[in-house]
Amino acid sequence: ALTTSRQGIFSGQSALINLAGEETSKMVVRAPVALTVQFSAGGGFGGGYPNSLMGTVAYIRQTFYDAIRYRDEHERFDRVKRGVQRPEHDKRLAALQPALKGEMPVLFMANSDGDILRALRIAEEFKLRPIIAGGQYSYRVAHLLKARNVPVIFSVDFPRRPADLPEDEDESLRLLRERAEIPKGPGMLAQAGVKFAFTSGSQRPQDFIAGVVRAVENGLSKDDALKALTQNAAEILGAGEMLGTIEVGKIANLVVTSGDLLSRDGRIRHVFIDGAEVELKRPEAQPRGGIQARAGGQAAPSTPVDPAGNWELVVRSPQGDISVRLTLQRDGERITGTLAGPMGSFPIGNGSVSGNQVRLPVSLQFGGDTVEATIVGTIEGDSMRGTITMGALGSFEFTGTRPR
Repeated sequence: ALTTSRQGIFSGQSALINLAGEETSKMVVRAPVALTVQFSAGGGFGGGYPNSLMGTVAYIRQTFYDAIRYRDEHERFDRVKRGVQRPEHDKRLAALQPALKGEMPVLFMANSDGDILRALRIAEEFKLRPIIAGGQYSYRVAHLLKARNVPVIFSVDFPRRPADLPEDEDESLRLLRERAEIPKGPGMLAQAGVKFAFTSGSQRPQDFIAGVVRAVENGLSKDDALKALTQNAAEILGAGEMLGTIEVGKIANLVVTSGDLLSRDGRIRHVFIDGAEVELKRPEAQPRGGIQARAGGQAAPSTPVDPAGNWELVVRSPQGDISVRLTLQRDGERITGTLAGPMGSFPIGNGSVSGNQVRLPVSLQFGGDTVEATIVGTIEGDSMRGTITMGALGSFEFTGTRPR
């Protein structure tokens, strides 16, 4: 997995890790991998500067120009030393130097074709090595990506029916067209000769594989899909000598399936990471008495908790803690309500609860753009904690209480 901070415009440097291991240090396969940059106004959930796309682009360009000036000042001091004021060390600008030298790629979180074009222009201006992540509209500019040899890490978290749309209301023609076209994107990238891999984003593992299968059903060959899951992913992240193919001396990360993994009836039977088999978690049968055993001997409720009520949440963002109110109602298994904060009030139309965990999809509006977010929270009594995931804008932890 490629792991990086999802907060801020310059989110930091990423690392490639294995998702199993007894010690964190031994899980790292390669670090750093890339510098992450995203076109997120205000750096996340709470707004703030820059609060527009134009401001974000200006901020990115100015930061790279500041990094160039920082480099030039240090090079001048190294040449002269005497009679020249020693420049201050700035760890933020120092971290950009490998990208400016072309030693480290820049991972642009860019989903729309407009953002992808902006990323390409910035990369050309500063002679960067871009990778497009998200890239669901990358097929619209596939010819440019191919001509500039820019790889894509394509999100298979395909568009869904908006969470706040009433059940008896039809979707717009634009949304219907996007839902039909975007799953065809990987096949179109392959046809254009663009190297691409897949990313799951905030999806569950089973949803990730289902997304890849959907891309196959929409024109992507199984060979290209398998290559995107393995060899392409390793090569794009600079780990092709260690991962991606089954060869003597490479890291033994393997998946054993029964049936075709890239079909609806494929099943994963064994997973090996670094040569060691990983135990696959399967749902446990619920014992008699209405109580399901948890690890450590604790008991989990056999019936879902009731999340209804007014929740006061504190969301942690780069701009500091932000207070929001989550108002929930329960109608059978369906959860509805509103999320209200500094950016406005947004309806929740189709949430769910399983055990003591709630999952609440909500469509947020930022400057005329719609961001599909998912709130996942764990409830214990009148306390809740979890994350708000907002696509390319990142994931933000929260805690909250339900006053009585």
